[in-house]
Amino acid sequence: MDSTERGGIDRTHWGFSQSETKKHLVQQRTISNNLVRYEIRDFEPQPESTLSFMFTQRQPGRSGDINDLTHAAMNGRVEQVKKLLDKGVDVNSRSNSGETPLMAAAWGGHVAVAKLLLEKGADVNAETGNGRNALVKAMENAWMRGREQIAMAKLLIEHGAKPTNLAVAAFVGDLEAIQHFTANGLNTDEKGTLNKPAPLTAAAMGGQMEAITLLLDKGVHKDAKNEQGQTSLMAAAAAGHADVVKLLLDRGAHINEIDVHRRNALNHAVFLRGHVEVVRVLLDRGADINSRDNPANRTILMHAAQSGNLALVNLLLEKGAEVNARDGNGKTALSLARGKDIEEIEKVLIEHGAKK
Repeated sequence: MDSTERGGIDRTHWGFSQSETKKHLVQQRTISNNLVRYEIRDFEPQPESTLSFMFTQRQPGRSGDINDLTHAAMNGRVEQVKKLLDKGVDVNSRSNSGETPLMAAAWGGHVAVAKLLLEKGADVNAETGNGRNALVKAMENAWMRGREQIAMAKLLIEHGAKPTNLAVAAFVGDLEAIQHFTANGLNTDEKGTLNKPAPLTAAAMGGQMEAITLLLDKGVHKDAKNEQGQTSLMAAAAAGHADVVKLLLDRGAHINEIDVHRRNALNHAVFLRGHVEVVRVLLDRGADINSRDNPANRTILMHAAQSGNLALVNLLLEKGAEVNARDGNGKTALSLARGKDIEEIEKVLIEHGAKK
């Protein structure tokens, strides 16, 4: 992590890794005092599709150790959090935006930090001025961090966290709370956003089968899309919930719906984490194995090879993926192959007729 301070803002450039060798460049743009938008792009010569999300970042010199604690919690620095608490920093201190250290840890998926803060008396249900608590924060970053956020939500619930809206109730599978929030009606076409998901998408990210069934029975649109064009099926695929993928398909979700980057559920199963079992389910149900995304015009096999996922490469070849397809720059899966298993990946691709 490279950090320099300019104009009073801690401009930290974060790295995000799909594998040991496939890196992502994270760019940031200051929105206001300490609100920053981070954009994730594949570290390639051409820009890959971009995911954007927002969270508060430390402003040096404004609130001293209070924001230092929030900053340490957000970055998962357990020892630094311990030292600051031992110095007497208030565990429930607030950043300039009203966030507590627990909220910051929840957003980052740092379970060990959250446990420490809770042991030291962190208020699990503290809210910001717009009603967001640690549980909301955990849900808001679930698309990017996946199962880490589910573990975080479970920890918070165990310590008494309460869902404050329908989406959060769906994310944690609180059926009683879902009934409460829908007692006076339900927007069955709610679309949501990437970090403020609609209830069905939240339930899909959380792997909550009963909550999904309840919401679908209440008439929620199974293929509603957020502002990125992403559906609940894509959310379940990205999170690696094969059982949820099966359920949504059984209930009529469209398998080849695409988002604004032309990624379908199969792309989402591969792109961030390479969920082999989800990919198998989707292919068995008829997903387009040679579909391409934007703007790099790459296939699933290309992404699997570049991420160094040997098991996924083997599965895709077994299922008939086009081995010599070329992306927008003329590259094939073989020329894109990376990772610790690169020799095995190259070998199996060549055995199937691959060329650079």
